[in-house]
Amino acid sequence: MDLSFRANSLVQGIVGLSLFTALAVFSTLATRQTPYQTSVPLLFIIVAALVAFFVGKTAAYVGLAASTVVFAVMLFEPRGSLHVDAQAARVSLAWMLMGGLAAAWIFARQGKTPKNE
Repeated sequence: MDLSFRANSLVQGIVGLSLFTALAVFSTLATRQTPYQTSVPLLFIIVAALVAFFVGKTAAYVGLAASTVVFAVMLFEPRGSLHVDAQAARVSLAWMLMGGLAAAWIFARQGKTPKNE
């Protein structure tokens, strides 16, 4: 395996982790006491598609995992725990993960294919 590919994947993972975590914390603090808090994770499907397109699939996959943890711990009751009490919140997190993974896979740019010589 090429070392530049490994380094590129590592950088993509770090970018995705940073971007998604910052956005998840900001959106959690902005919508914590609103009736819209269960729909906030669904917006991250769009974020996953954009990050996959501009940065890469690895960034989107790592970022989705990180934002799921942030939402479970900071947004939904009981706060400070990975357990989520509300059925609607659990469903929203599940749709974010499934939809985000699918969107990242669909919208990611394909790498360069080697020339057949």
